[in-house]
Amino acid sequence: MFKLQVAVGYAATISFTLLQGENVAHPDKFGSILFSVLDLDKGYGTIHQWIIAPAVDKEKHGTEVTQTTAEGAPKFIGSRQGNAADNPHNSHELSKEQLSSSIALQYGSAKWTVTLGIDGQDPNGRFFFLSGSTALKESFCP
Repeated sequence: MFKLQVAVGYAATISFTLLQGENVAHPDKFGSILFSVLDLDKGYGTIHQWIIAPAVDKEKHGTEVTQTTAEGAPKFIGSRQGNAADNPHNSHELSKEQLSSSIALQYGSAKWTVTLGIDGQDPNGRFFFLSGSTALKESFCP
């Protein structure tokens, strides 16, 4: 699990590429990739964390995450009030509250991009917790 802090009022666009040696990995080498964003919640007032996920094949989001569209891609917005006390510590051991504000994205490509952002005004940033598979992976398994 990786923790990334983003300042309120800003966004970070992150591109991922899976490599096999020095080359981009071919999709049939790994099947599909699960990428998860945990702790997608809101701070005080109008502060909301969000993610835009272009080219995602499938997604599963918790009950406290709403879905809209931005720039022609799915946008997911946290709706549960959160604070440091409810931050995840282990991506495979999430409470019901933590699962409710998580999203799992499935990609069939070795390259993908997401944009993480925070709307509102506050002098402090908020953390995004990034992971591979989580308990939400069961939604993709038969």
